Amino acid sequence: MGLFYQYATSYMGMRENQDEYKLLGLEAHVLDALGPMVMEILSQVADERIKVWMSNLTTHYDEEYDPVLMVGALTKVKALHAKFFDKVLDSIGISSESRTEYIARVALAYVVQRVVEGVVQTIIGKLRPRNLIVAGGLFLNVKLNNLIGHCVPGQLCVMPLSGDQGAAIGVYQKYAKNFHWPDHLYWGYRSHWNNYFVNQLETYDNHTEARDRIIELLKQNKIVNLIRGAMEFGPRALGHTSTLALPTKENVEYINASNKRDTIMPMAPVMTHEQSKQYLHCTDKVVESLKYMVCTRTVRAEMVHNILGGVHMDPHQSYATARVQVTSDHLLCSILDELDTPLINTSFNEHGMPICFTEEDVIRCHEFQRKNDELDRIHTIIVR
Repeated sequence: MGLFYQYATSYMGMRENQDEYKLLGLEAHVLDALGPMVMEILSQVADERIKVWMSNLTTHYDEEYDPVLMVGALTKVKALHAKFFDKVLDSIGISSESRTEYIARVALAYVVQRVVEGVVQTIIGKLRPRNLIVAGGLFLNVKLNNLIGHCVPGQLCVMPLSGDQGAAIGVYQKYAKNFHWPDHLYWGYRSHWNNYFVNQLETYDNHTEARDRIIELLKQNKIVNLIRGAMEFGPRALGHTSTLALPTKENVEYINASNKRDTIMPMAPVMTHEQSKQYLHCTDKVVESLKYMVCTRTVRAEMVHNILGGVHMDPHQSYATARVQVTSDHLLCSILDELDTPLINTSFNEHGMPICFTEEDVIRCHEFQRKNDELDRIHTIIVR
């Protein structure tokens, strides 16, 4: 399933292992972009694929198409998936030569997501687990995780480290039995910071002063880049290398424009545990994972308008979800309590670059944003 998602990404002309997240944003536009009749055709193609996949799970895989047994099979698996993606486009009269265009990408994203959801839902239906732990890159798909949460009667835990490093932790614990989860992912190294109080880049040693300055800026509807402590280990911004703002659509657009990013997906809201009870349904169903932005929760209907920049409207339902970070971090909680609202939390990096790591990265990204900061709204706060 992970390879299916990965190869769909490259088939559309995007980067494997980097741009998979864009498929969810594209899928959300399927109804507006293609209409209900085309959606019905695509749904039938997807459902046929689900039946084929479930049939394969109960039969012996041919070795030449099994990358678990032969790494060389990856090339053939990729070609096999490409034939299916060609079929998807052909079913609605789109040439495979147009596969990098917006309409084609929306159609493919819809089918891929429906297939993945259908296969995983069917497997869960056969196994009938009460509680479930999931790990692997596929389960960074927050919409899929939301569906899984509805499929199991008990609780769900999603491993936030999706690659080999996450799987290795489980293997190590099984045999050594002495691993203790540190309750955070701030495992990266951060270099020493110089003192900056120029060009809207400020360095603080006093956390209280930094907190007060951040609150002051956010109350003025400014955009605040917060850099502090060790860097996040993994793909999410968790408050140590984050861009914070009030949760409006206008701020989402402004942040994306300043970073030259795509705008097809909303950003994630960060909130306290108390705020999560006020804004979201069923937070107790997810164990430990909400703090890492790997799950979505349904937003209470009466609260959606308060965090429009952080919600995702499901194209087939009448409700909104949010890929939320529920934090217990002291600095973030003190800011959120003072402002009495969740905030946008997105990674501090320009488009096409990894999350900022070194002092030079931070300065480069800050200067990049400032060049695009037409309204003079962006500030960077470094807390040492």
